[in-house]
Amino acid sequence: MRWHQELSDTGTIAAVVAVTNAYLASLSGFVRREVPASVLPASVQGEHDIHRCYNALVGLFTTPAVRQLDPEIQEACVFFVRASARCLELGRNPRASDIANDTCPGLSLQLSSGTSNSSRKRSR
Repeated sequence: MRWHQELSDTGTIAAVVAVTNAYLASLSGFVRREVPASVLPASVQGEHDIHRCYNALVGLFTTPAVRQLDPEIQEACVFFVRASARCLELGRNPRASDIANDTCPGLSLQLSSGTSNSSRKRSR
């Protein structure tokens, strides 16, 4: 639960990335052996990596052969659900510090105009 509180306390996407990397560093050898590095890497570089891990971990639960995962692996999945949601939440209410750390093209903003890339594309 400590990790969930740390995610809730973050105020920037960069802070979510930092908490996520600390969480990844704390994972047991069991999780590292059971979950491929392509699904759960040693570290993430940005928001896009967090969303990718979330999708890959959820994919493990939908694989018929892996319906019952160890609680520790389930906890990793829950962590990434929360981390991904926190990034999205912070992206909806960006501050200048969040915008500088945004790595997801769909959420990037133009500081000068205050409009998102998606709204600019629609107006062309």
